Amino acid sequence: MRWAWTARLWQDMRWRSVLLRYGIFVLVWFAYVILASAVSLAFEWTQIITELPLLLLLYAALQAPLRKNALRGPAAALPLLWMYLVHDIALGLLGTVLCFFDFAVLPDLFRSLSPLLLGLAYLALALPPALWLLCVDWKGRALSWRSLPAPLLLSGWLALIFGFPGVSYETMNALTPDEEWSDRLTAEHWGRLYTVFMRDARRLAFLEELDQAPTLEETGMRIDDGLLAGVRPRNVHLIVLESFLDVRELSKARFDRSPLDPEFDAWVRDQAGLSRSPCFGGETARAEFELLCGVPSLRLYGIEFLAFGGAPAPCLPNLLRRAGYQTVLTFPGGPVYANSRLAYPGLGFERRIFGEPFAAPGAPFIRLDADDVNLFDADLYAQNLETVRRQLSEGKPFFNYVLTLYGHWPFHIDTRRFPESVQIEPPFEEVQRIATQMRYRTQALYEYLKKLVEVDPTALVVVVGDHLPPLPEGEADYRRLGYLEENELARASPTDRHHLTFLLVLDAGRIVPRPWLRHFDVMHWVLDRLTDGEYCRRKPALCRFGESPLEAVWRERYRAVLAQAARAESPR
Repeated sequence: MRWAWTARLWQDMRWRSVLLRYGIFVLVWFAYVILASAVSLAFEWTQIITELPLLLLLYAALQAPLRKNALRGPAAALPLLWMYLVHDIALGLLGTVLCFFDFAVLPDLFRSLSPLLLGLAYLALALPPALWLLCVDWKGRALSWRSLPAPLLLSGWLALIFGFPGVSYETMNALTPDEEWSDRLTAEHWGRLYTVFMRDARRLAFLEELDQAPTLEETGMRIDDGLLAGVRPRNVHLIVLESFLDVRELSKARFDRSPLDPEFDAWVRDQAGLSRSPCFGGETARAEFELLCGVPSLRLYGIEFLAFGGAPAPCLPNLLRRAGYQTVLTFPGGPVYANSRLAYPGLGFERRIFGEPFAAPGAPFIRLDADDVNLFDADLYAQNLETVRRQLSEGKPFFNYVLTLYGHWPFHIDTRRFPESVQIEPPFEEVQRIATQMRYRTQALYEYLKKLVEVDPTALVVVVGDHLPPLPEGEADYRRLGYLEENELARASPTDRHHLTFLLVLDAGRIVPRPWLRHFDVMHWVLDRLTDGEYCRRKPALCRFGESPLEAVWRERYRAVLAQAARAESPR
């Protein structure tokens, strides 16, 4: 008796067909995500509560208009399998999780294919939707009241996502938190298609809010061609150092030797300055946004790069391009973090040199050690110098932007290559590893800067940390270690010393002593130097360097810049 109802249900041919179709669909999905986890996204069981219900809804809705025959189940499942395959192939080639807007740029992946392979690729893309259309009962006989709930539910879901993106994203983010710095992690937690919808809700919510943003003219952020015409064409090098800590500033820590390279220490002495980062312990994309776009990272819409749509943003690389510069990005990772695949072109980087696994076919790349993106600084600098020499040979001014990755948490050290270890009292394992890295990193930085000045003696060079490295107890650990307690510059910012990072500026080979900036001041400071002071004479409101607290007008400048950056455009 207990299982009698199950037996009766199974004997009903109609229900048996439904159970078989949906059971096989779920089993195929499980098999796919488990097998794909070896080469694509990892599978987490949380996907069962988000991705699987969404897939079942899509599967049911796709079946509703189809003729009732043996092809009904496969024809409805094939477009979903197609979406998964396109998603994972794009993830492998682009290193990023797609949103619906990204499907418009899929042809960019085929540029290097032969005509035969190009035809096969388009056939593979067109076949599943075509098969589904062939199976549609165009006379409407397959539709019934029983088949309507799934399409209606799906229509309601789509109406919420695209009609009310702000509320939808806030709700989804509250229930299924968005790993904003990495869409890959979000997709692993909650599923591929669920993340696609979440990303589009997020993007549309940004655009909805930014529609009301003030203009660049209204906020004083418009840089006219007349001002840029006064740029003296000197090369600019901006070196952003991952988790860089000037360990000399830990006044309550004692080291058994100089924690910085002795030659670097003797050269810099006390001439290094400080720059206030918007972030602490992570979120490098926020530091990049400030350094390159000249407005504070207020995080009103999440990490700012997430709002970029690929359109030209009024940021330093684009401004320098208008002044006749070439712009080059060097990064040992790839465009896989915080929407950088759209953000970097939108910022204005013409040449984007990534680590070898992320480089487009035939494009220049950074050679990695065993495919490890955390490439030691010296290895990255050596390859960047090759790029600098090539740029110099072309005879045009250029902007050289270098973003390092070595030194990222958990501060791994290859003891075979770096056997000497800096010891610390009182013992602190993380700081001991950081100090050891700093000894080798500053040696590499000193050698790089010497060679850079030698080959490009009139250049403007800015070296800055993205943020401080994270420690187990965060800000409290830095207070216990006496970070910046004896630094006179830091006295102007006593409550947020954990946001203050290393800053070194060279102007025509000479160290500019003890600069005090906020990260978003860097763009304006560079433009002022390149115009011999004319920039700040004409834009004094943008040149109150290091000033605290932040003026309210910066919020409107921030919104004006993001509104320009958020416009959708295919990456170039």
